[in-house]
Amino acid sequence: MSITKSFEDELQTFFKYELAPHPLSLFDAIGMRKTQKSAICDCFQCVNVEIDNTNTTHIIDGGYLLHRVDIKVAEQRRRTTKISLSSDVLFDRFMTVSTNQQQFLANTHKKSRFISMLSEELKAADIFVKQVNNDADVLVIETALEKFNTNTTIVVGEDVDLLIILTARIPTDRIIYFLKPGKAQIKTKMYSSQSLTSYTKCQAHMSFLHAITGCDTTSAFFKRGKTKVFKLFEKRHDLIDCAEVFTNIGSSPDIILTNGTRFLLAMYGAPKKIDSIDKHRFLSFVKNTRSNKRVQLSCLPQTSAAAYQHLYRVYYQVQVWLDNELDPENWGWVLKDKSLEPIQTLFLPTPEKLLNTIFCNCKKGCNYNYFCKKGGLFCSQVCSNCQGKSCSNIESNTTDEDTYDINEEISDPSFFLEQSIEIQQQGGEEESEE
Repeated sequence: MSITKSFEDELQTFFKYELAPHPLSLFDAIGMRKTQKSAICDCFQCVNVEIDNTNTTHIIDGGYLLHRVDIKVAEQRRRTTKISLSSDVLFDRFMTVSTNQQQFLANTHKKSRFISMLSEELKAADIFVKQVNNDADVLVIETALEKFNTNTTIVVGEDVDLLIILTARIPTDRIIYFLKPGKAQIKTKMYSSQSLTSYTKCQAHMSFLHAITGCDTTSAFFKRGKTKVFKLFEKRHDLIDCAEVFTNIGSSPDIILTNGTRFLLAMYGAPKKIDSIDKHRFLSFVKNTRSNKRVQLSCLPQTSAAAYQHLYRVYYQVQVWLDNELDPENWGWVLKDKSLEPIQTLFLPTPEKLLNTIFCNCKKGCNYNYFCKKGGLFCSQVCSNCQGKSCSNIESNTTDEDTYDINEEISDPSFFLEQSIEIQQQGGEEESEE
């Protein structure tokens, strides 16, 4: 690789930017990166106990009753973008519905009416019902805590978040069970609030560990699994202080970001003396380039600007699970079109200086294979041959509204970085083609 002298002193500064349309370690083209939540159950030990159902209270997650219908807003949006909404139909409990279950529940009016009808039927059967307008996980666990003193208590549901909150919030001198029903070839499994026997230090901080490594409302990290983080937490006693900051309702943003950054640096294997995630991001890039292999930006740590927004969302989610109310718009979220969207970063994708110094050495019309056009840029005066004049890739004085796509993105997210360090190579290739 060759690096121009003008970039050599500024390369580390460039790594404070994502050098891509979005933070690649936390987001993909669709949105937040997600991990397979159910895999976390492998960290818990199943229990085999005889339950006396005559003296047992079952707390049932309503989402399970709706056959795996997730009531979280983000999940609802994802479903409705994939399923054409069926029309509103007035129905009663005697009617046979002609649409399939997925289409039926994708319609918010039908779903709301069905939940109300189901609640009335349960109440008529002398079953106590609680209903909330948002995520019910906290209410389920709070109800289990209320009923613990009288009977053996079992939480029934499929969402692993219930097991996480149960493990984090139930005192060690109490046991509440979690029943995860099976389906088809998957067996029914029973866990308890004390099932995390292989990760004893993680138990009190499971809500933080689950949130920071990816849950419904936070991003997972590219190729950074939960189990590895759990093992790291067991070994690094100094990280316990970081986790405790996120469970404290009075933690200031500065304390959250300082301790959260320290935890993220540990996740990415940074030496303890490094306290800047941007610096470690740059050093990770340098280390990877020693082998002359192409660097995958998504494998690098995210910028501090993106990390801070992620840490705010982690803190917010942990506080939600602790039943503390915060304004999400103060913690990494922004309200758009009446729904909350995650703030990815407050920085531009790449510095303007870097954009202005991307150029090509093409001699054959500046087609798509060359740097400028490949990156969605027009040729400019710094292009060695065309100089932004004598080629087909120059900016027009007028915009064709029929063909111009304002939402068009660069096809290769790693483009900016590759150009800044390989910019001189194309000239040699051009000469060889001649």
